Amino acid sequence: MLKTGILLSDFGYDRTVPEQISAVKEAGFDSFFTHVRPAEETELLCDEAAKVGLMYESVHGPFMHIDEIWKESGGYWVDELKSVIDHAARFGIGMINMHCMYNPPGCHAFLHENLFSDIGAERFRRVTEYAGERGIVMAYENVEFPSHELAGLLNSLRGLPNLGFTWDTGHELVYEDGNIELMEKFGDLITGTHINDNFGRRAADRIHPSDDIHIPPCCGKVDFDRVVRLLQQVGYRGTITLELKQSRDYVLSGCALTDMESYLSDAHRRAVQIAEQIEA
Repeated sequence: MLKTGILLSDFGYDRTVPEQISAVKEAGFDSFFTHVRPAEETELLCDEAAKVGLMYESVHGPFMHIDEIWKESGGYWVDELKSVIDHAARFGIGMINMHCMYNPPGCHAFLHENLFSDIGAERFRRVTEYAGERGIVMAYENVEFPSHELAGLLNSLRGLPNLGFTWDTGHELVYEDGNIELMEKFGDLITGTHINDNFGRRAADRIHPSDDIHIPPCCGKVDFDRVVRLLQQVGYRGTITLELKQSRDYVLSGCALTDMESYLSDAHRRAVQIAEQIEA
């Protein structure tokens, strides 16, 4: 069966990192990912993961103000991202999930129309080539960017052997403009998933802070029959990775989630259902 993973978190239950990793393993997951953390924290994560047999599969690259990379003044981002690549290589983490845009909560959904620039694309090329030299996959994620402009970036990077695409199912519902179906166009590049759900945009022209809520799959409005179909069509055999951010704020029907173990068990069950459907 396809392996399952999850974003490592205490999900609001105030648990230590070793407790989080132990609970993720006990729930049945095979791997986890995190946002980039300081070296000493990453070393602890690696040590604890090795103890229980979990794979530290990827890190999420920094994205606050990443939109600066498209501007003349944003050259500093190249060194910033190279340092993240070095960090991943040092700890044997094979993939970086990367946003190429940042849309502050509450902004117009497509505020950054026409921000795409040749200088930004060239910077991302340099970063992606450097990642290849270090043996790291750079997986660009569908988020906070007009679909045709993200398509422009991915097309400009096509052919690089370590180029990847991370499909975030919740981001598609909230952020994409519908002009280009990114998964259908770039599914051949897919190297990872961020599986989550939400209820879509509350307004047609704005992204509210609580639109992109990252609740468990099949709790919102994402069409998971379509998700399964598209992953089948590209022959996806990677990890079904959940990216969930809350637990206590959302009640799942038929399940009283009173602790982190219950939450993770339910989340794993949902990930396994998706994996089984893909392989059916």
